[in-house]
Amino acid sequence: VDEMLAQFTKRRQYVFERIEGIAGLSCAEMAGAFYAFINIREHLGRDYGGVRVDDSSQWCLELLAQRGVATVMGSAFGAEGYARISFATSLDNLKAAFDEIAAFLR
Repeated sequence: VDEMLAQFTKRRQYVFERIEGIAGLSCAEMAGAFYAFINIREHLGRDYGGVRVDDSSQWCLELLAQRGVATVMGSAFGAEGYARISFATSLDNLKAAFDEIAAFLR
């Protein structure tokens, strides 16, 4: 249990730092679960690969279609302008996912 707690703590910190390191993304510090709720509002209302994205549902679907990263739209939780991502995966998977998210937003 101690080892798993240490691993999730490491992943949570990594996710928080990556979110904060990408312009226009932010996230409240995560305290309990293994999800991050990312504020994506600054990245709505623009085109991604020729597709206009105006809400969190479209943003998540385009991120999945164009970069293969699965997130959940904040609107599913009553929080339009946000996306949820799980960090219950390996650090290698998280690194790859955040590299793709950063590329998607460029």
